[in-house]
Amino acid sequence: MRHVISLGSGNKWRLCGPDGEQAFGIQCVMWANNAEPLRDAAINHQGIAMLPSFIVGDALKTGHLRPILVDHPPTDIALSVLYPRHRHLSTKVRLLVDLLSKRFGGQPYWEGISMS
Repeated sequence: MRHVISLGSGNKWRLCGPDGEQAFGIQCVMWANNAEPLRDAAINHQGIAMLPSFIVGDALKTGHLRPILVDHPPTDIALSVLYPRHRHLSTKVRLLVDLLSKRFGGQPYWEGISMS
């Protein structure tokens, strides 16, 4: 088996399967808090990685990477915006929330990638 490289997620991968969500212990040889070096390492056959599809989308489309464990996808992660409740929300905060909702809400544009 190839080496595992991980995006700052410690020593566990959380995956969904027929029995629900499960955590699997992994032994990493490379960690990073930035996904691009891990994507590049996976492209260069230095290991397997669990990375967001928007980071690996182009590599999947071109065939430089291919998905594995497609029947056991990672658990969802959430993006939250926290701001103080005021009578009048500032225009800057409202625009940021609108931008993030448009960009990340619903089905992301990068999810049109075939995983088979």
